[in-house]
Amino acid sequence: MRRGTTPDRPPAREWIWLAVDLIVLLLAALAIGALTSWVRFMTARLPALSATRHLGVWNVFVTGLLWIVVMVVAFAILSLIGYAVAARKWGDHRREWHRLVRHGVGGARHPRPTPAGEKDADATAPLGEAPVRVLAGVNLAVLCGVFTAIVVTSVDRTVTSSPWVLVPLGVIAFVGMYMLLTNWGPLRVGPRTHASVWILVALIAALVTTLPLGLLILIGVGISTVGRMVARTDLPRKPSDFLRSPLAWMMVAVYTLVGVAYYAVPPVPFEREVLSTGSGERVVGYLAGNGSGTYVVTCESLADATAYNPRVTFLRAAQTLHPKLDGSTYYLDSGDRPSLATFAERLLGVSIRLPVPLGTGLRPAEPTCGGTGPTTLSHGFEDPVLGAGVIAGPAPAIGHAAAGDPPIEQTTPASAHLARQVQPILEASVADENWPVSVGALLADRGPGGAVPCLHEKQSPPVVCPVTPTMLSRLGDSSDYLQYPTPQAASSSPSPLNGEPLVELQPFEAGQATFIGSLHHWLADPGILDPWATAQIYFVNAGRVPAGFPGWPVRDSRVPAGLLNLEYWFFYPYNYFPTLVDRGVMSGAPLAGDLVNSDLHQGDWEHVDVLVDPITHAPEWLYLARHANEGMFIPWASLKPALAGSHPIIQAAFGGHPSYVGCGEQHRNTPVPLSDWVVCGYPRFAFRATTTPLVDLRAMPWGCWPGHFGYAGPGTISTTHSSLLDQADTQYYDVAGPPSPLRQAENSKLGLCRGTSAAPTRPLPGHSGSAAATP
Repeated sequence: MRRGTTPDRPPAREWIWLAVDLIVLLLAALAIGALTSWVRFMTARLPALSATRHLGVWNVFVTGLLWIVVMVVAFAILSLIGYAVAARKWGDHRREWHRLVRHGVGGARHPRPTPAGEKDADATAPLGEAPVRVLAGVNLAVLCGVFTAIVVTSVDRTVTSSPWVLVPLGVIAFVGMYMLLTNWGPLRVGPRTHASVWILVALIAALVTTLPLGLLILIGVGISTVGRMVARTDLPRKPSDFLRSPLAWMMVAVYTLVGVAYYAVPPVPFEREVLSTGSGERVVGYLAGNGSGTYVVTCESLADATAYNPRVTFLRAAQTLHPKLDGSTYYLDSGDRPSLATFAERLLGVSIRLPVPLGTGLRPAEPTCGGTGPTTLSHGFEDPVLGAGVIAGPAPAIGHAAAGDPPIEQTTPASAHLARQVQPILEASVADENWPVSVGALLADRGPGGAVPCLHEKQSPPVVCPVTPTMLSRLGDSSDYLQYPTPQAASSSPSPLNGEPLVELQPFEAGQATFIGSLHHWLADPGILDPWATAQIYFVNAGRVPAGFPGWPVRDSRVPAGLLNLEYWFFYPYNYFPTLVDRGVMSGAPLAGDLVNSDLHQGDWEHVDVLVDPITHAPEWLYLARHANEGMFIPWASLKPALAGSHPIIQAAFGGHPSYVGCGEQHRNTPVPLSDWVVCGYPRFAFRATTTPLVDLRAMPWGCWPGHFGYAGPGTISTTHSSLLDQADTQYYDVAGPPSPLRQAENSKLGLCRGTSAAPTRPLPGHSGSAAATP
């Protein structure tokens, strides 16, 4: 390309050169559009070349042209930011910056003296005062930003993830470094130190920082170095001079890289289109269309906000009726947040993945694929009668749950009919990977190296491994506890609990010989988990409710005493409370929305009570137990939307499993704002009353074992104090495992556990259980 202009160039020739420059600029727009579109499709894991071809030349050109407009606006904003950042002590250091631009660090630190009477040539760089000040501000912002990212990330990974700590720390780190650098000025250190700092920043950006942040840092480094060379040139006076100047093409190169960074990290947005087809409405992402049909993007949404099986499909015009773009966005997200070095390796065909300890994506995770969930089920079947996205399964083929207990029909046949008549239907999110199981199923866990569950006792021997349910039939101590094998938590706490719920559940899968593969594998086919083989619910006939409701954590003046209390207990392998969440994606993609968990403990006993008339056995009230003291009584007559025949439909909240009858965010009654999340926007498992084994807990010889059904050793707090978490921040908290259902909540005052055996007291033969209610 020809550089510069000559003073005697004719005006007509000048216009010709301007036209040539504009054509080159338009061709550059086409190239930018093609490059960013190709990167965009590659990031979405679509066939990039064919998808770009389907997009068409005009759409590609418009994409590039719009990006050039964005460049101009972004350059103006960046200039304003840089100009403002450099304001502090600019008067003290402006001459140093101008000398640095003209002569580099070495020459600026040792300037030649200006002879008396001559004008100081270093007072102002050729490009002028404002561009040099902008350049200085960009230098300061990049260095302060990198330092802040290192400090905040280091604390996040080693000490705490609490935003109440990280945000103030980040502000302090940035302001502190900014004050230091503006006090020092640019020439405090020599050229070798300058070069070493910028090389270190570039290495951090390329190797250990997520792609967009790393590329932005490198762009800042480039502006800081190349910008000094550009600042030595004269300011262009005419449009043609500007288009052929290094400044213009540096801007094009820089903001093209910004576009690549933006599209190289998911989620990737498309226009959301709703198509009416012969089989109903179909939500897709719009790619391009013509008179013969439409190219659309489709995928399946997974619970971690990623897209499974993305593809480009051509739909003929005759196949669709009334297509409409509804103004919203259809996202594709691979879940990948690579470093710049990893991205470059992939372009070269190398598949090595480097760790990325610093930074995050330019955009947060979003619900993907228009909410279209997985369509493959190796076990189970969709049951729309129980709700949209509900997956039900068959009864266990062996007549009881795997590693489970004898059902109530065998142990207490006199109570079986009544217990089964109002047995709840439980629904739990597939993404939770927790469902109600038997105690025996957890005792079958197998951890790393074949590790087995252990019983920690006050008596000798203090540790017994492995454990069988019969070992819990002897009377123990309230300090005894079961410890299930799990990977050691990566923290200084002596507790073995891990902040990652899915890691905690791997021993359960190993114990049941269930090999589900990778996270995306079973999210795409939830039936792989086959939860119905191990699912089981426990039942307690607690007798008539005594006057005054002794032991009940919640009371309701509308509920009379004397009703027969039928309790249904759910034993989940693991408990975690989503304390810090992304509300935008939690309902549809809880694995992406759940950011920080607290209230971690092995074993989780949850329950609901059906209060029936003691004579007619007609159900009158449903009690939903939640946390320590947040339960709720619901009149049976108001449950119609949440009833399937005579069976209430119970929704288990994500992670902590308190019981609800509705979906979405459920605000808790706590001193600080906290919420349970009932995730119904993603497929959930249903455990139907007709197929899920029901076990009489009072027939279990270990029902009154006084220990904890989960780790309760060093590093945990007592379950009696876990409500203190309601007033805590987003730290990880390890909580002791829960006691037996017969020793907690409304059963704590009924005297169901007496004598020297761990076996519960039994109701009189053929009796409804009212005798057991006597304190």
